[in-house]
Amino acid sequence: MAESVGVYVHIPFCRRRCYYCAFNSYALGDGTLVDEYLTALAAEMAAAADDGPLAARTLYIGGGTPTCLAAGQLERLLASCRKYLALPEGSEFSVEANPGTLDPAKLACLKAYGVNRLSLGLQATQDGLLRRIGRIHTYADFLTSYELARNAGFTNINLDLIFGLPGQTPAGWAATLASVVRLQPEHISAYSLTLEPGTLLHHWWQQGILALPDEDVESEMFATTLRELPRAGYEHYEISNFARPGYRSEHNQIYWRNEEYCGFGAGAYSYRGHRRWYNYHRPERYIEAIAVGASPSEGGDELTAELEMAETVMLGLRRREGISLKEFAERFGVCLTAAYPKQILSLAATGLIERTEERLFLTERGVWLANLVSREFLPD
Repeated sequence: MAESVGVYVHIPFCRRRCYYCAFNSYALGDGTLVDEYLTALAAEMAAAADDGPLAARTLYIGGGTPTCLAAGQLERLLASCRKYLALPEGSEFSVEANPGTLDPAKLACLKAYGVNRLSLGLQATQDGLLRRIGRIHTYADFLTSYELARNAGFTNINLDLIFGLPGQTPAGWAATLASVVRLQPEHISAYSLTLEPGTLLHHWWQQGILALPDEDVESEMFATTLRELPRAGYEHYEISNFARPGYRSEHNQIYWRNEEYCGFGAGAYSYRGHRRWYNYHRPERYIEAIAVGASPSEGGDELTAELEMAETVMLGLRRREGISLKEFAERFGVCLTAAYPKQILSLAATGLIERTEERLFLTERGVWLANLVSREFLPD
């Protein structure tokens, strides 16, 4: 792997699984599985670094909750990453954290191993809403964790927020945004709640016992987000992401540009050389495969040029600057407008996309209907 790639490392453990979470995560329990998992994870990275450390453009450790590990386990994880991954000095190195799982010792460990970006899962500032979605923390817990991170020297912090929560009001969402803006994080991710099959919230919704804001109320919350965050100095650079100048997520932009990445750990995905594959999701199965010297890959697909083009358009349109026509043509050997003439004409005529000499991008109206726009580019 001569070219550097974005690298993702998955830690599938949480103190408790949130009611909306569809990620590959499991309750930590007594933590006895963690050491075996870290051994397997180091072995998987070592195999990828057979000819020397794997060249990484960015490094992102997510989950789950990486910071729910004990301090010694967290250090083991970071040491393995540094041993088998070559991340240039100053490159983005992110770790996800939940309020209530950070302390000065863990933060010092993160800093010592070069972590320079934290992503904190706040979601909302009202404790009642946090309880309804199964979060382990209060807003006061979050404020304590945020202050600890600042005091430890972290100058690049993302806060994750969710709107459309059960019982959430437009006024409550506006209050959350106002409180967050006062804290001046460098980056804010604001997502609409999605009810994923298999989650508790989805189960309660199917039973008819979950009250969610209606579509008009959720739209009002999104409109507030689009108005207030740019007003506070945050660039709206992707549908759900806002950053102060110079603080866009480098790692996530690799995904949105549909560029290559390597994933390590249970359930992690990789995309290299027109092929996408994924590891066993259950930690026990992942550990078992590596322990006997087998590949932890559970499956994958060879991607056709048609599918890679479609995914590049669908992901690229999420970025507010859209897709470079020149870069698309250089990558695929065909002009974007020649590849999708009917779709582009139709979507432009309805005011959902706009084309300049250099780029194709969503209009302000198109941002609201991004999923509809994306479906137009799916292969038949």
